[in-house]
Amino acid sequence: GAQYSSTALSMVGAATFIDSLYAVKVLCYDEGKRTLPELTALLESDYAGEQSLRQYIINRIPHHGSGNAEMDRFSGQLLRDLSGVSGQTNGRGGRYYPAFYPHNMFRYLGYRTGATPDGRLAHTPVADGVGPTSGYDVSGPTASCNSVAKLDHAIASNGTLFNMKMHPTAMAGQKGLESFIDLIRGYFDQQGMHMQFN
Repeated sequence: GAQYSSTALSMVGAATFIDSLYAVKVLCYDEGKRTLPELTALLESDYAGEQSLRQYIINRIPHHGSGNAEMDRFSGQLLRDLSGVSGQTNGRGGRYYPAFYPHNMFRYLGYRTGATPDGRLAHTPVADGVGPTSGYDVSGPTASCNSVAKLDHAIASNGTLFNMKMHPTAMAGQKGLESFIDLIRGYFDQQGMHMQFN
């Protein structure tokens, strides 16, 4: 048998989870816009008749990877908490080790998941990897890189993945290429881990 029989516990949808808990904090506790039962009913209805509130959540409440200092602290704490599974014993006598990468499961798992408090509609993809939710990274690639680099990637001993989607015009010409290289170097200079691009 295997001498090492560990299990990677890949936490798909990390930013969906982070953004959702932060939205609950803001909507139900900080601002009192909804009670928890009201928010639950709203999610069960898939935001029916509440598009203005959904847009408020998407456009006014900070999201993971936005460069917001408070959100960066919130994200870091939640990922530390989730990584508490590290070293727990699995069914084979090995250990669980946390990871934050999607295995292309973010679409399938999103399809099986109802609406979430971050403004995500039911049966749509959850976030992939350790980066911001696609479409919520409106503060630009540098802000996203700076926020994700602040996470303690070492706590995810099975790895993290930061997916970035870049329009080809952003890397056009020598200046674009140099800016792209600077973005990557800046991320790794801040102790960021694995990143890949589409």
